[in-house]
Amino acid sequence: MFSKIQLLKEFFEMQLLKINFYDLTPVQMAVRIGALACFIVLAVFIAKVTITLLCKMIKSYLNYLKKPKCNDMVKTLRSHCSDYNVLGFHCEWVSVKDNSRSVAMLQLCSPKAFCAVFRLCRMRRIPKSLRALLEDENIIKVGVDIVLDANKLTMDYGIKVVGAFDLRYMALMARRKPEDLDSMSVSILNVKLKKDNDFNYYWDAKELEKEEIDYAANNAYASVEIFKSLAFELDPVDLQQFPNGNLSKSLFRLNISEFLDLHFGEWRKTTVQYSTIVKSLEIYCPSEKCLLLAPDDEFVCLVDKSKGEWYLREQLGAQVDSEKFTVRIKFFPTVRAIGFYQRSNSQCYICGHPDGFLHKPVVPMDFREFFPVTYQLFTCHDIIFLCPKCLRLTDVSDIEIYNKLKGMSLARYSCDRFLKTKEAAKTLLNGQASEENSKYCKALVSDFFNSCYDTQPEINQDQLHIVLSRSVIHSNYATVKKFQIELGGLWKLEKLWRDHFWSKYCPPSYSHQAMLLWSKDCEEPYLKVQVC
Repeated sequence: MFSKIQLLKEFFEMQLLKINFYDLTPVQMAVRIGALACFIVLAVFIAKVTITLLCKMIKSYLNYLKKPKCNDMVKTLRSHCSDYNVLGFHCEWVSVKDNSRSVAMLQLCSPKAFCAVFRLCRMRRIPKSLRALLEDENIIKVGVDIVLDANKLTMDYGIKVVGAFDLRYMALMARRKPEDLDSMSVSILNVKLKKDNDFNYYWDAKELEKEEIDYAANNAYASVEIFKSLAFELDPVDLQQFPNGNLSKSLFRLNISEFLDLHFGEWRKTTVQYSTIVKSLEIYCPSEKCLLLAPDDEFVCLVDKSKGEWYLREQLGAQVDSEKFTVRIKFFPTVRAIGFYQRSNSQCYICGHPDGFLHKPVVPMDFREFFPVTYQLFTCHDIIFLCPKCLRLTDVSDIEIYNKLKGMSLARYSCDRFLKTKEAAKTLLNGQASEENSKYCKALVSDFFNSCYDTQPEINQDQLHIVLSRSVIHSNYATVKKFQIELGGLWKLEKLWRDHFWSKYCPPSYSHQAMLLWSKDCEEPYLKVQVC
């Protein structure tokens, strides 16, 4: 480019020396001037193109320097696995007319909320460090249908994945329902993984949209959090000493090595038996205790006889054995059986009874469901364990905060609250509720009229029929957005509910887990994501 400009310069000088303007006719002079103007325009154009190309090259180089390096991302993942050697694993690819293309993207998330997104379809070659990480048998990769994803990576790129563990095996170990990732995120983490069905996900596009990166990273993040939650349920530990759980101890106890790299369902074809997954329990029931069973006769816990009689009186269970006072409850606990309920960690946070098998998020779901998924995952363990009796107390107590937010024009009567109120109205109309249950149901119905009509009528059959004839489709989306944008952030809303629970009950039996989780007064909880 420089040589062309030099030649043009020499040409102009030669031409100018030869010109004798007094010997030129007006036409010749006009032609010469026109030619000279063309050369000048051409020179300016070449100079402009040259400068533009140089700027682009410099910008590309600077972007390259700023861009996360794959090896650095792998190094960070390894460092996060030094104490808790588990990675959340998820893959994305494009399917066209039921034909799957090569894996476009691999997401790996550490226990410390660092997610590395590797765009395999945009790599000239797969880095050796990434291959070594995936082949490391000491680091367990967890996900749903992970073995199928691992096999596809092998077919598409020749990448061997060692130590793949399907989360549904761990769900069986904890007596939970083995479901897909979205369903287990709701049932275990109280988190709804949101996928915008109106948004087209082009995983192999040159540049990814923020929505695509967030959705992909959250899947891997949810996988590792589900593993941590189930590991804690199966083997509760001192979280002051082990904030992420004592994985080495749990692994040996659960003996999950038999299920590594084994596709879910194939274990039935092997020598692995169901008894290996679910430990058998020998239950001894003293005469002064009551044995609680789930609807499928799975063991739940032992409670005092008075508490067993309470279940019968409140019509929450039926007596199935008089010799050993045994009550079969009419609903499935959030977490069922397998030793988890034989530990002190299953105590109700308020009364301390061992039937604290109901999990209630500190922030009600009619608010939490509108939190960003990353925030929901960050605070997914921010729950309280309650017995059915104390759950009623907190439901009535929550009305105080709902009314406070309503007075600030910050809360509406949501569908979740209305469904609970509708069940209460049906119970009252049935006429067979106990005195305690009747007070609870009337409190919910009264709150409905106060919230929706600003009235406090006497609760009678006419009022109950009004409740059953109504439908509520309001949500607290606007409330969540207002806190997020104008009122100091979502943590302010969460702190409001935490402080309310603390001031009302201040239970002496908080576990280390609650104390640690409730100390997360972080203004911007986030998942750190890097894309390579």
